[in-house]
Amino acid sequence: EKLAAFAMKERQKVGDLNECHGKRPENLQHLVSKEEADLAFDIGINFITGQGGKVDLHAAAAKFREASAKGHVAAMAYLAWMCTLGVVGPIDTERAAKLWDLAIKLGL
Repeated sequence: EKLAAFAMKERQKVGDLNECHGKRPENLQHLVSKEEADLAFDIGINFITGQGGKVDLHAAAAKFREASAKGHVAAMAYLAWMCTLGVVGPIDTERAAKLWDLAIKLGL
């Protein structure tokens, strides 16, 4: 939660910078989104491995979805794996295939 709060504060700083300069520095916004995606992915890995607490596959999947939505390729691969095996729900090979395809197109 502290890391998520930090990410939100950093996003606000970018917003403040946008207002000061009257334009959107897209390159800075991209960096904030990448950091948020990396953070969500890392938290997902912690939930899968049980680092810092108990293993929670549903929470891991939620974090991988969050990171995937921000373009995190490894998170897409983890979600595809989870869908292929039905780790947190029924096997969903269609969704898994879409995730694999997107991850490959993005450079997996």
